[in-house]
Amino acid sequence: MGRLILLALAFAAGAASAYLWLGAPEPAASFGGVPVVRQNDPAEGTPPVVWVSGRLISVEEGRLTIREGEGPEIRMRRFAEGATSFHRAEEGEWARLEGPSIASSEGQAACVEALLDESELLALRVFVGAGCSPVP
Repeated sequence: MGRLILLALAFAAGAASAYLWLGAPEPAASFGGVPVVRQNDPAEGTPPVVWVSGRLISVEEGRLTIREGEGPEIRMRRFAEGATSFHRAEEGEWARLEGPSIASSEGQAACVEALLDESELLALRVFVGAGCSPVP
């Protein structure tokens, strides 16, 4: 647990403007009213869940890159076969994005739910058009 805290502190210090939430945030779209997203709690002994907020720089088949403000780029692995899901708020609900809609999400704000496995982030869900904020 101490190693995780030190890693999180080092990461936050290096990415001064990157938002990294350990806990259960609620993606909040910049255009208002989006539904609450509940955290997927990992099983005991699995990597912790983290949330990263920023702008999608690139979305590739096996990777995505996000940046908050003028901070560094944060690269994450994507799971194969659509296991890393992309969503956008539509009419008060999160709608899953497919194919071309995922590729066209580059340059937009996003909140990414990811697993922190050692020093690698593995993207689980990407909420396009939203930033991360903690649930009160």
